[in-house]
Amino acid sequence: MKQRRADLIVRHCKELVTAANRSGRHKRGEELEELGVIEDGALAVSGDRIIFVGKTSDLDGEVQWDEATVVIDAPDGVLMPGFVDPHTHAVFGGSRVEEFVQRLRGATYLEILESGGGILKTVRETRGLTAEELASVSRPYLDNMLLHGTTTVEIKSGYGLDKENELKMLEAIRILQGTHPLEVVPTFMGAHTIPPEYGEDPEGYVEAVVAMLPDARRCSEFCDVFCERGAFSLEQ
Repeated sequence: MKQRRADLIVRHCKELVTAANRSGRHKRGEELEELGVIEDGALAVSGDRIIFVGKTSDLDGEVQWDEATVVIDAPDGVLMPGFVDPHTHAVFGGSRVEEFVQRLRGATYLEILESGGGILKTVRETRGLTAEELASVSRPYLDNMLLHGTTTVEIKSGYGLDKENELKMLEAIRILQGTHPLEVVPTFMGAHTIPPEYGEDPEGYVEAVVAMLPDARRCSEFCDVFCERGAFSLEQ
């Protein structure tokens, strides 16, 4: 078998976590506890493809490299797949950090919402920012995720709650998608909660969200609905 040349090699890893499943299917139940750890592991990359994963001692027989290959020795390191965060609201205006204290003191989500906090507080703050400003204030959150090992992040809208501001949020997410090292996946979540202007007409807001879908579809990959008491029902 012809050896492939590597552009990048990480070798002598104390632990290389593969998360592999020997059965060839998705892991379930107790199988999720099996990390597939290889001690003194190595990984080789050619272009954008991983061409070798295994023991460092097997590297020479499988991969070619030369003086242009970047070689990293990691005897005290762990090499593992990046984290995929499938549910975030990383783009928003303002802060609700004080609500953590309220929750710790026993306040429920509905109590916080009824007192003017919760989602609606963030809606007010988000509506006051431009797409560029939203992207700017949200970028440090993504930086911190990357620093802690996340490589893919889904980001929802849902703090605009009208066509103009929902599309503005999706534009901010797209700005981050095109400028940040993280792989960013935009999700339209116009149905996050009922905005104040539709407080007496929730069905009217459902119709408004449906009307947003054609435009939202052009700048998002998924659509999400918050089904919960005080938000939306499955029937809606």
